Amino acid sequence: MKKEMTRRTYFLVFVVAFLLVAFFLAWRDERHQVSEARQNLSDVKNNLAVVKQDLLTVKQDLLVEKKKNGPDLQGQFLRVSRGPAPGNKTAAMITLWLTFTNKGADSIADSWLLKIAIPNRAEIEVAPVYFPKPIVLSGNSPSPYVLRPSDTCFEKFKEKPLANGGRISCHLEFLLKGLTSDQMTPDTKLDLSYSDVTGLKQMITRDNSQDIAVGPQYIPGLDLPISPRSKKRKRVR
Repeated sequence: MKKEMTRRTYFLVFVVAFLLVAFFLAWRDERHQVSEARQNLSDVKNNLAVVKQDLLTVKQDLLVEKKKNGPDLQGQFLRVSRGPAPGNKTAAMITLWLTFTNKGADSIADSWLLKIAIPNRAEIEVAPVYFPKPIVLSGNSPSPYVLRPSDTCFEKFKEKPLANGGRISCHLEFLLKGLTSDQMTPDTKLDLSYSDVTGLKQMITRDNSQDIAVGPQYIPGLDLPISPRSKKRKRVR
């Protein structure tokens, strides 16, 4: 009986040992698989990070290339003049002297719109007007200044697109009905928007840190017809 119990005990010990070893091997294999899976996941994340960085680099390169191949019109205010509108004492006229440079593909500029923000007044949006005849301005200089239609931004961009590396200077006139030139204080803010050949909107701003010139003033009694100007309207001859 004692001998039989001893065999049974050995058998049980063997079974328990076998199970422990089996469980250990299974746990080790599972742990190894989990560790390997974690390593694979880490590798995948690292690869994704590299791919994302590559995509970002490609995107930036494409933007740079697009900018090189697309127009890059940059405008700047040279001078802003205000005065009474020709033949209309109840309206003010703003003349903008502008310069444009192009660091991209050849382009025109159109769809002009001026936003005027005068303190304590509602914002004004106005499109430029086109004078088919020269406008004579008087200022501090002995001789009057003549604004010629051929020097307007309409005509400068109409003749041919501004080429890469090119620069032009031009002017635009804006009629403000119901507003006198004296109501435009020096802290008036001007935002001029325009579109390039691709339809992309651009904007240049003249803030209250830049004074608006009072002169040159329009010569009293000057009576010229005013016609709206856009890319769809033919020039009045």
